[in-house]
Amino acid sequence: MQENLLHFIWYHKAFDTSKLRAETGEAIEIIHPGIPNSGEGPDFLDARIRLDSQLWAGNVEIHVKASDWFAHGHENDRRYDSVILHVVYDYDMPVFNTQNAEIPVLSLKNLIPSAILKRYNTLHFPKHKLACKVFLPELNDWDKTAWLDRLFVERLERKTGLPEQWLRLTTHDWQAVLYRMLFRYFGMPHNSDAFEHAAQKLPFKIINRHRHDLDDLQALFFGITGLLENGPHDDDFKQYLKQRYDFFRHKYRLQPGFHPLKFGRMRPVNFPTVRLAQLAMLWNRHDNLFDNLIKNNDNEKILEILQTNVPEYWQTHYLFGRPLKKKSKRLGKTFAINLLINVILPLKWTYARYRNDAEPGFVLDAAEKLPPENNRITRLFSENGIRVQSAKESQALIQLYENYCTQNKCLSCAWGNRFLKHAKNR
Repeated sequence: MQENLLHFIWYHKAFDTSKLRAETGEAIEIIHPGIPNSGEGPDFLDARIRLDSQLWAGNVEIHVKASDWFAHGHENDRRYDSVILHVVYDYDMPVFNTQNAEIPVLSLKNLIPSAILKRYNTLHFPKHKLACKVFLPELNDWDKTAWLDRLFVERLERKTGLPEQWLRLTTHDWQAVLYRMLFRYFGMPHNSDAFEHAAQKLPFKIINRHRHDLDDLQALFFGITGLLENGPHDDDFKQYLKQRYDFFRHKYRLQPGFHPLKFGRMRPVNFPTVRLAQLAMLWNRHDNLFDNLIKNNDNEKILEILQTNVPEYWQTHYLFGRPLKKKSKRLGKTFAINLLINVILPLKWTYARYRNDAEPGFVLDAAEKLPPENNRITRLFSENGIRVQSAKESQALIQLYENYCTQNKCLSCAWGNRFLKHAKNR
């Protein structure tokens, strides 16, 4: 028996509540189970319990065994003097508070439906990647949608951590935050840390100053990432960029020290050279990229902006000094959609919160209109009967899997709650 399961059972009254009696003989009627306490002190606050004919208001403490009261030292803790009922699975001894007054104890051992225990064991000791696999067909559309909506907002809130941190570091320069976020994501999946490190070394104010000169941007981007340091040395364009970067490095006192970039196990179109060239073109083509991306609520226009091409040199190159047949390297729509989902929408959400927009519903609407991501997590849910129809749902399912399923937090999951509560009626 797990204590968190007892919390769930008590709070939802998922047991036989008729003819309850304390171990000391009093009849018990649960008027209100109390409010879960996430801090220190008793587990449930402000409960209302009728013992025989007397109505009591106070707190409830829950343990697997009654003797856990003493194991946790509650008999010497005045915070537990307000406990009006001790709820346990096994009653093995009476308990007392600091005033040596005996506290009524309710044992749930013979009151919990076996169906709940069976379902809990299925969830707690899973045989599948999704512990609730066998229960998923029980979900109705409302159950599914309501929880996914909450999970999507939860994921957005989690994603505000990085932009909020960068906002403080850049003295609330929103364009600089967008610059860092784009730089990091353009390095996905293998070079995100290296790209982020480069963006930290190359302040946005320098980029903003040179944004109208595409060659300057390329010199700065390729130079700060270390791509101009080594061979080949017979490429005229590379040497030209290196001369410009060396000038900027001294002028702006740019600090050396870059993270090695990875080229292995990826398609050439995803090489960091190509991504940096696309970034340079993106910043060069738009005077105020923040307004165009963050203050714009038209998904199609945002995607059009993001699907930038590369400068002329990179139309015939993937690497310096290795010319190939001319080919467009316009940013793919799938990558642009992922940028919109993982960079633009979280930053829109953060920006709306800072402007005190009570309900930035346009972010939810935008995610609802975007196609779902296709990854191992969304495929896992699809294979088990959960249709994924939008980016909002795919992001929600990623949040669910990473923060609930893999951490065995079924009791904190709305679907897990439903599967257990409905077992009472089966």
